[in-house]
Amino acid sequence: MDFLGLTTGQIVLLLLIFARVGAISFTAPVISNPRVPPQIKAGLGLALTFAFYSLAARGAAIAAPTIPIFALLLIKEVVVGVVIGYTANLLFNVVQMAGEMQDNQAGFSFAGVVDPNMGHGAAILGQLQMTMMWLIFFAVNGHLLLIRGIGESFLAIPVGSFSYDPQVTPYMFSLATTLMMTAVKISAPIICAVLLADLAMGMLQRTAPQLNLIAVGFQVKIGVAVVMLLLALPLVAVLQRDLIPFNAHVLQKLYTFFR
Repeated sequence: MDFLGLTTGQIVLLLLIFARVGAISFTAPVISNPRVPPQIKAGLGLALTFAFYSLAARGAAIAAPTIPIFALLLIKEVVVGVVIGYTANLLFNVVQMAGEMQDNQAGFSFAGVVDPNMGHGAAILGQLQMTMMWLIFFAVNGHLLLIRGIGESFLAIPVGSFSYDPQVTPYMFSLATTLMMTAVKISAPIICAVLLADLAMGMLQRTAPQLNLIAVGFQVKIGVAVVMLLLALPLVAVLQRDLIPFNAHVLQKLYTFFR
């Protein structure tokens, strides 16, 4: 049976490609932003579906599966797309984690506001660093790397096929540890500076008990945090820039586990 000049196998392949790309569109950085209308996400997913059709058709071996098999293949493609999208979004989660650690130490946690990018209360310093991460992401063509990674996923994990390597579990634990250490590195300058300020105020309070340092403690910590953030911006920018090629490497590694 043909529809608009397409065979049943081609229609099935297009739907499976759209399932993967659509799941990526709703979970990957940039396009998954809640302020991006769902129509644009779906439209981008449809455009990428046709763009990657010839590439995905190379390794795909799908003719006309039955409805139960097609449903399973559809679920598999959605799962693969969600995994790729969330993995690509890890670099922004690292920056957000670092910002929350800085806010908790500097005393900004009481002034948390709703971040439209996250959909819940977020760190003030984290929002500043997240904005800088967006700028760096586009400056180093991170969006092009993401599109390239989506295309490579169809070669590494062909449509209609799936395998699982048990080594992915320890790798994910190792990856989580690496990302947490990266968040600590990004937030280390402010955390160390605020800790030193707390130590200095504590020593001053012991030597001069008549001084009411508690009243000015928050202002001092906030001032130290802001000054240190300005001084550490070049280092933070380098760490954030290095997250983008590292994230691309993580995607390549994940593809080897699901070949």
